[in-house]
Amino acid sequence: MRIRLLWMTAAVALTACGQGAQPPVPSLGVESQNDSFNTLDEDAFSHGVMTLRFYDDIPGDGVSELPRFELTSSRARYEEGDIWTFEDADAIIRGDNESEMRIEAGYGRVDHRTKHAFMEGGVRVTTGDLIIELQVLTWSNAERVATSEQPVRVVQGGTNLQAGSIQMYPDESRVVLYETEGRIERLDTLGLPPSAEPQSEMETPST
Repeated sequence: MRIRLLWMTAAVALTACGQGAQPPVPSLGVESQNDSFNTLDEDAFSHGVMTLRFYDDIPGDGVSELPRFELTSSRARYEEGDIWTFEDADAIIRGDNESEMRIEAGYGRVDHRTKHAFMEGGVRVTTGDLIIELQVLTWSNAERVATSEQPVRVVQGGTNLQAGSIQMYPDESRVVLYETEGRIERLDTLGLPPSAEPQSEMETPST
């Protein structure tokens, strides 16, 4: 089933897939994003605000002069292997045509070698009036996709959906949800045929 939600000034194609479908999550080549996070010692933090950025390997049109991924934190520490760990961060993922996903995360790490970011601890993504709440989120700069294989919640106006996993493609303003259930309101505003009922439910069986 395919529905439409608004993402900034563009439309998001929100695809709901059944439990049998498996998301093609890219191979990260690093340790699991679900590893436990060790709280940093106070004397290990960087001094002042630290900003970590990923740029495109091959510049192109759109936002090539700006970083694709940009994370800011006043509580960050450099680790071996060109990795930074952080707490209490704000991040931006920029898609083509300067669309933006803004992210809040409690903690995580940034791997500069592979250009991956792993965010955990009450992750919240906002773009326009679309809000996505996650336990964990991984950004792959090479694949240009943000993924999570843990439960997520998507809210936009009267629409409220829960899913088992998610993929977000900022360049295409597209969100893909798996094992999805929830409630969609005002189908006419989402680009679907109007319904006689003021509210409509969408549910994927969990068998």
